[in-house]
Amino acid sequence: MIRVQAVAPDSLGAALELIPGTELLAVNGRDLEDFLDWEFLTADEHFVLRARLPSGEEIEYDVERPEGLPMGVMLEPPRIRRCANHCDFCFVDGNPQGMRQALYIRDDDYRLSFRYGNFATLTNLKPWDLERIVEYRLSPLYVSVHATDSVVRRWLLRNPEATDVIPQLRWFVERGISFHTQVVLVPGINDGPQLVRTLSDLYRLGPSILSVSVVPVALTEFSKHALVRQPTCEECRAALGAVDDFAARAVADRGVPWCYGRSVPPGRPVPTAGRVVRRFRAARERRGRGALPPDPDSGRACRVGDRGLAPQTHRDRDGDCHGAADPTDRY
Repeated sequence: MIRVQAVAPDSLGAALELIPGTELLAVNGRDLEDFLDWEFLTADEHFVLRARLPSGEEIEYDVERPEGLPMGVMLEPPRIRRCANHCDFCFVDGNPQGMRQALYIRDDDYRLSFRYGNFATLTNLKPWDLERIVEYRLSPLYVSVHATDSVVRRWLLRNPEATDVIPQLRWFVERGISFHTQVVLVPGINDGPQLVRTLSDLYRLGPSILSVSVVPVALTEFSKHALVRQPTCEECRAALGAVDDFAARAVADRGVPWCYGRSVPPGRPVPTAGRVVRRFRAARERRGRGALPPDPDSGRACRVGDRGLAPQTHRDRDGDCHGAADPTDRY
């Protein structure tokens, strides 16, 4: 069961006289579990909706929905699936105390991976989740792999029951699901030969693995420094060497780099948001891709985000690691 939070005026939902607080029970006799059921099952031009009004009255609606006409129904936020892993490098542990509670939610939800691009480990999937992902073609999904060696991955996730990720991904790939993946590099654990193994295993799954982002572990003063450390510049260079090798191979085989890296060694300055945007704009215009809309130069300091500036490898002409992303390197 899902509940209506708001209904847009002059919409199909308003014509049905759905109001906030209405419980949406089933479509075509199939119980509604969450927003995915609602969006997929009501996409047909004709369906039967069973609902319960706030008064307690149950009604069945025989709905004719013209193609492309939105229902205009906003649902109450779903219950987020929480993470059962206990990674030493979890970014939530890097938050200071006393902030708003939403910043301490450890989500590991394949639904949010599909909708928003959140990375999930897929370690909490039930058999019916597997079937649902395939039935609704929830693709691409964004998966935190970290390592394909099951022992190493379970150690990184601090979860002895974590799924063996390669057979799991292969099962999905055989059913038409594709993935963007990431590896958070923890020095001494999943770098070096382990990184090469991980990239090799993922590459062998074929083009359904759309990309691999390799990013160094990011720590704050509140992180678990006794259990995990940031990589040195030399370790970053070694990881970028492996990334470049696989990127070159992928370009030759598939026409795209496939494997992307980012390296920000400790102690290097982080650019302001305005500086990053200006450099990206300049690189884009030099390549004839058109100008971006003007941006306000707020001058606010920002952290160079793993997703925001990937895919690229940050290295200057002499092979030195950059403390800030250089969009001219790979765009």
